[in-house]
Amino acid sequence: MSSGTLKTDRQNRQHQVAPPETKIGKELLVVSLVFGVAAACFFVGLGDFPLFNPDECFYAEPAREMLETGDWITTTLNYDIRYTKPPLHYWATAICYYLFGTTEFAARFFSATCGSVLVAATYCMLNKFVSMRAGLIGAAVLVTAPLYTVTGRLGLGDMTLSACIAGALFCFFTGFREKRVSFAYIGYVLLACAAMTKGPVGIVLPVIILAAYHLIRRNLIEAFKFYKPHWGALLAAAITLPWYVIETMVTKGEYFTCFIVMENFQRFTNIVSGHKGAWWYHLAAVGGGLFPWTAFLPQALYNTFKPGAPDAVPSTASLSAASGASIAPAKSRWSILNIYRNLDAKQDLALFAACFAIITVVFYSASVSKLLAYTVPAFPALAILLGIEIDRALNASKLRRLLIPIAVLAAAYGIATFVEPMIVKMIRRAPENISGIVGGYIVAQFFAFAAATALIAMGRRVWGVAVLAVATIGVAGFYGLQGGAAYSAQKEQGLPDIARFAAASDEPIFVYKARLPSLPFYTHRHTVLSPAQERPIKGTKRYTGVAGQSQPPIVNFFGLFGTEGAKPSVSETTAPTPTHDANGKPIYDYITGGEVQHEISLRPKAYVITKATDAADFENRAGFKKVTQSGSFVLYHWIRPSDNTAVQ
Repeated sequence: MSSGTLKTDRQNRQHQVAPPETKIGKELLVVSLVFGVAAACFFVGLGDFPLFNPDECFYAEPAREMLETGDWITTTLNYDIRYTKPPLHYWATAICYYLFGTTEFAARFFSATCGSVLVAATYCMLNKFVSMRAGLIGAAVLVTAPLYTVTGRLGLGDMTLSACIAGALFCFFTGFREKRVSFAYIGYVLLACAAMTKGPVGIVLPVIILAAYHLIRRNLIEAFKFYKPHWGALLAAAITLPWYVIETMVTKGEYFTCFIVMENFQRFTNIVSGHKGAWWYHLAAVGGGLFPWTAFLPQALYNTFKPGAPDAVPSTASLSAASGASIAPAKSRWSILNIYRNLDAKQDLALFAACFAIITVVFYSASVSKLLAYTVPAFPALAILLGIEIDRALNASKLRRLLIPIAVLAAAYGIATFVEPMIVKMIRRAPENISGIVGGYIVAQFFAFAAATALIAMGRRVWGVAVLAVATIGVAGFYGLQGGAAYSAQKEQGLPDIARFAAASDEPIFVYKARLPSLPFYTHRHTVLSPAQERPIKGTKRYTGVAGQSQPPIVNFFGLFGTEGAKPSVSETTAPTPTHDANGKPIYDYITGGEVQHEISLRPKAYVITKATDAADFENRAGFKKVTQSGSFVLYHWIRPSDNTAVQ
């Protein structure tokens, strides 16, 4: 931070009076209201839907097994080791199971909590450095961003990572701006939590963002001295290294190969688990995931970076030039960045948020493997940008800065009411009632934007934005719940009941041509799944998918204590053997339906769960009896025809 900015801030603080108790009470009331609205958006109906396969179950089930087995070091899925993520989110979810029971609500509780807290934190940043009005706008933008809200309502680790990264960066910005080193140390703790949630990316990405921001501000050396990274690194290491070291020792180095190499370096440089996408994938994710507020984003970025930033504090050089000084400062290759040296709090926060958002999107766009939720950490920064931009537009002398984007969106929703039925028909396997839900949402949003356009055109800018924000929160919440219910009913409904029915017996449960890692969550026991549908990690016998993984090694720590792996899955010990490893366990590139049927035939009795679309493979086949169909899933009972002890 330059001396000019510090001087200006110091002069402003000298004229400030300590806030009265009534103002503090008002601040607490408003932030509580913001948190309450965000919590309502995230928690209402949170446990009404079954877990979504497969991604949500990759977090929910390992946490359940962690609580059941008491092994809080190595994560498992279907009681097989799964090296994909560090344990912080699993620990938090396991604690939620202990408090609330093993339910879908508990599986999603921590993610929803992080989402709600992050909305409140975004409001606090805008309220502190801009205004309460900007904070309310930014919070409304964030809580109605579809991708952000959906991610927060799922039991994924992405919202935990987003809260840790955004919280850390907010602390670093606030600490540096106000020269409060305690905030920097809180930031380091949050970075360590991010690294304990998803690994090195939780530290690498924020460091790149901070470096870029301070390079633009031309105060990188000053920032380096302030942040004291050597002490921060020691603090973060003290939090993260114990678990990483223990896990590496327990697994005899396999964790390094499987997680650090496979889940980080290879995921960035190669396609992992089929998660591929074009270079513009994350740009589209931001455009759609932030809609409808995306319409304000181009002008928000332009007004942040344009020469002569609107809220810039005059530099000493410009003041000298204005006073007629004859000596001009020498120009350098960095002269173009001089406009960013002296910024007031609002413009400084906008620049910081722009660096945060842009670098996050570019970072993940450079990765070969892509997923929608990867861009979620950028959304708080985008909400800050839009909160500042819309707040500025409310004060602008001309209406067009606010009116044009809203009018364009009103027209877009109007057109969408006519084309929506045709588009929905083109979507493969769309829920039957989704057209009515999407159509209702579009019509409601059209009226909200039309009303806002009319109010703004009449000069009622604040009322127009207020009506738009409140209506969008209500409409998104109402139709979002309906859309989630429709999607769940088509994709997952019925699976929990079928799984629990089969689990009532002691017979093995097979899955045919489906990837359903939620089954162990509902059966509370090992499920014979097909191996991972992924290739083994090079140099190990481990997979990163749901099963087919070899057993964890037995490790003894200096004769004091040891750990034993989970019981081997049936599929590993008796499956057909196209190839075998040195331990006699099968290695498949992919498991086929025929191989699953062969494994079933080796058992005297078994249950088979399959999707209704694949049920024809078992119709009129000797030994297979259809037990029930629920939703999109069918349960078959297998009794080997040679056995005369059929159980009806």
